[in-house]
Amino acid sequence: MFPILDQCGNDKMSFLFYVRADKDIIQKMKKILPKLKNPKRFVFFIGSEFPSKKMNRILKRGLNNKQLIDLFEIVTDNNVNLKTSFILGWNILDKQDYKESSEFIGKIPEETIVGVGPLLFLGNNKQLLKLIGDSKIIQSLDSTYFDGIVYPTNKEAIRINKMVLEKLYDMKFKALIDVYKSI
Repeated sequence: MFPILDQCGNDKMSFLFYVRADKDIIQKMKKILPKLKNPKRFVFFIGSEFPSKKMNRILKRGLNNKQLIDLFEIVTDNNVNLKTSFILGWNILDKQDYKESSEFIGKIPEETIVGVGPLLFLGNNKQLLKLIGDSKIIQSLDSTYFDGIVYPTNKEAIRINKMVLEKLYDMKFKALIDVYKSI
């Protein structure tokens, strides 16, 4: 599909794709991206979610942090625009999660646009309820897309969520979009 889109429309047209990162995608990107004639017309949005071994396992990511960084590098090395996002607000983070996420953040290519936002509560999601534990859910009256924003109550998890956000601010990315500033 990418080679077809590469030839569609005019140079002012761009295409945004959400890419669910897995091992097959990495192999396909290695083959396809070098063939693009107009790679800057493409934006790949790849969710980092929360990059630690524990959270990757819980969220069933299918990739480890090294593989995700490899995918980021494949995308940016081929001059394709990259966006990624982090979800903060987890009530179950610990020092090891911070260590692993900090190492990951330090390896994100500088030309990346990074977004960070809250964990959103959608309806009566039983799996999410288990993950957030005793978190506080602040109800959102004006949203048709989610029922509330999840805030951790565990003091250590709150500290770690803040430290991860500070680490993201310390880096020099193309842009950092912080949804927390608007809520």
